[in-house]
Amino acid sequence: MSRAAESALRTRVLHGAAWNLVATLARGGAGLAVKLVLARLLLPEHFGLVGMATVFTGFVTTLTELGLGAALIQRRDDRLEAIHFDVAFWTTLASGVLMFVAMALVVAPFAAGFYDEPLLEPLTVVLSVPLLLQPFALLYRIQLMRDIEFRAIATVEAVSVLAAGTCAVTLALAGAGVWSIACQSILGTLVSIPLLRRARPWAPRARFSLNALREIMGFGVYVAGNNVFTFLAGNIDYLLIGKLLGSKALGAYSLAFILVDTLRNRLIRVLDGVMYPAYSRMQDDPEHLRRYYLTSIRFGAAAVFPLMTALIVFAGAFIDHVVGAKWAEAEAPLRILAVSAMVYCLGGTSASVLRGIGRPDLHFRIYVLKTLLITVPALVVGIRLGGVNGAAVAVVLHLAASRMIFQHYMRRFIGVTERDVLGAVLPAAIGSAALALVGGLQLALFPPAGPAGVVAQGAASGAAYALIVGGVLRAELRAAWVDLRPRVADGG
Repeated sequence: MSRAAESALRTRVLHGAAWNLVATLARGGAGLAVKLVLARLLLPEHFGLVGMATVFTGFVTTLTELGLGAALIQRRDDRLEAIHFDVAFWTTLASGVLMFVAMALVVAPFAAGFYDEPLLEPLTVVLSVPLLLQPFALLYRIQLMRDIEFRAIATVEAVSVLAAGTCAVTLALAGAGVWSIACQSILGTLVSIPLLRRARPWAPRARFSLNALREIMGFGVYVAGNNVFTFLAGNIDYLLIGKLLGSKALGAYSLAFILVDTLRNRLIRVLDGVMYPAYSRMQDDPEHLRRYYLTSIRFGAAAVFPLMTALIVFAGAFIDHVVGAKWAEAEAPLRILAVSAMVYCLGGTSASVLRGIGRPDLHFRIYVLKTLLITVPALVVGIRLGGVNGAAVAVVLHLAASRMIFQHYMRRFIGVTERDVLGAVLPAAIGSAALALVGGLQLALFPPAGPAGVVAQGAASGAAYALIVGGVLRAELRAAWVDLRPRVADGG
């Protein structure tokens, strides 16, 4: 890669990361606020029922796309034609219709019988409606992502999340119960479709090519398979807790998981969403891959470590003063899952590296073996022995094993050592230790009297973290701003 090309790509990546961060903060912040309001208004059982249904609807959703979106992003410009997008649209639309019919006629009745919860049948059907809608948004989003144009995506996601959240809270206040949660995914997708079409004018043509489908399916089938096992690995805990412990226990666990997932997974997806197209463009340049990969770990840890440390320190105060005593069972798993998020950061964007260099097959095999040999056995034993807390411990263990496996291949393909990884997360670890110290002292000396007190103490602890980590990463942040400033000044 030439110096000019690297500079141009770096600027686009930084610009994309900035707008992807805006999208994540808007979507994650608004989404988290809505969920906290709903948690205050609803019962753990309501969240548990949605968690039960989501195990099935989420699994089918991962199959619907067939990995075609990732295949279109990864494909080189000189090998990508307009017909590939047309074929992907019609294929995902047909897949969505078939999957929705299967959900309504087969999966929904099965889910209700599996959990012995009759309400799950209509709930699962309603939560499956986005299967019919997502194909109308997917291809527009993919084209924007290919061009690392996250500004439009940020705007769309902010509007759709706010609209869906407002609807959910209104329904909850009106006494709709679990249906207030169910409406979010439908309305969010509906709102996003016209906005995405406006951001990227495009219409699929009425044509189809088996050759074009085979060209992208060759890559997409591994991505789809990996997505299935990634989903299973990430949701087998919901399946087992719901089956073995019931909807109330699953509701408590799901609240803890939602908090951690919103704060960790949303931020990591900022990096994944931007770095995957970048890795694809530099797939023949291991040195640049290594540099960008370590940068993603460094900044990912800098964002995630303090948030997870704050959850560990303030979990009890948060439960008592923000969502209420009815969620007390969520306190311990919240702390344990926060640890799992920090473990996850040690692997950075390794999965995106493997996909970016054209090795989704390896990514797929890793997840198959990890899910079958580590994740499922660990969760079964953990839930049997420790209930929801045991499930959370099992998540920590299987994520630690996953990061070790991925690190082996990062050393092999791009030369990243364990020392490199530890050096990348060290500033965040030191800053988080300071945050924990300040937060613990505040709780011991000045117990918060309400939500405002929890927020104020969290902010003071965050300031201690920022002073330490900001100083360490100041040079890198300044270099990033130098690259980003011209694009910001141009508005583009």
